[in-house]
Amino acid sequence: MKVAVSILMNNEAPRLTQLIGHLKFLDKKCGIYFWDDN
Repeated sequence: MKVAVSILMNNEAPRLTQLIGHLKFLDKKCGIYFWDDN
């Protein structure tokens, strides 16, 4: 499993826990990289 999370606002950190279970993509516009567990 690769994990790369970049430029994540401190107040968004709790939300990451929810996102990783639902989203597998990287959004360069937001500067946020979610991991791909495949």
